[in-house]
Amino acid sequence: MKKTIYIILFILLFLNCNQKEKRINDNKVETIPKNEIHTNKKDSKWVGCYIYEEQPVREINNPAAETMGWYLELTANTSKLLISGFQTNKVYDCDYEIIENGINIIFLKEKYPPPKPLYKKGNILFQLKYNSKNELCTYWEKEEPKLANGKYENGTVFFVKKDCVEARKLINYDAIINF
Repeated sequence: MKKTIYIILFILLFLNCNQKEKRINDNKVETIPKNEIHTNKKDSKWVGCYIYEEQPVREINNPAAETMGWYLELTANTSKLLISGFQTNKVYDCDYEIIENGINIIFLKEKYPPPKPLYKKGNILFQLKYNSKNELCTYWEKEEPKLANGKYENGTVFFVKKDCVEARKLINYDAIINF
């Protein structure tokens, strides 16, 4: 009898461990089997490189234009977000989860972490979603444009998908990644 109870408990524990919580709209949680998470990333239309070049800002005391470039590389296994420009060089290891009409860009760790980290592992940095016009729109969460001083609109086009070689040249990838 004891042996049967242990076997049943072991099976229940195994089945429970084979599930993972997934965040969905309005912070509700849906439990789905682990083997269904990210299974379509390798063949995903999201794999590739994206670039966002913030509009230059000129300060009254500084006639030189401040610039900021964003580079997002999504692969089936690893993903990176680089933000480089005026007084900024950030390199994040990221992940992404596919959601309805888009993806969440999820923070994993920072290559050059500050003394007090800004984000926790699992924080959503921003979302990329296609709108009804098939435009790639950005919805900012933890990260946001650096030069806009809060003057940006969620749901507008920021990132553009580019050839990875071209995108790396635009952002000066090698200098940033080897900083």
